[in-house]
Amino acid sequence: LQYQEIVKPDSPDWMPFLWVFHDEFATWMLEKNYKQLVDTTISQLAVMARSVGIHLIFATQRPSAEVITPQTRSNLGNRLILKVADNNNSIIALGQAGAESLLGGGHILIKREGEESDYPVEGQVAFHDKKDIEAQVQAIIKKYANVQLSEPLLSKKIEGHS
Repeated sequence: LQYQEIVKPDSPDWMPFLWVFHDEFATWMLEKNYKQLVDTTISQLAVMARSVGIHLIFATQRPSAEVITPQTRSNLGNRLILKVADNNNSIIALGQAGAESLLGGGHILIKREGEESDYPVEGQVAFHDKKDIEAQVQAIIKKYANVQLSEPLLSKKIEGHS
């Protein structure tokens, strides 16, 4: 059983699912001064997040070796890959060729962590227009409107950063 199935929302031990999105991850990784710090921080965050049900989603339109380092790739487990420009980008992002041959328009390859098969799952992502996305976000906000994060979590600062 999953933790969320055992501990119910009215219990003091209940922890909500948290989703952390970072769009355009390449912005940090292409900055020479931040690259090593970001790589190390993601490694630590990924290990801790998995243990408490935090889902990390890092998105980039540039799956190059400068952006997705081997350390980052190994710590972020599952990978969802849309069409990439070439074989090299597919190998970097997915760990194998194939994503360069996708059709585009939501055609996707999914490589799941711990999956026994060497072959990724192929799928088609449904199109959601802006109206659909706004409705989904509002539904999530409504569902979790009463969830309160503890003050220490909200006020915690990373050492050396404000």
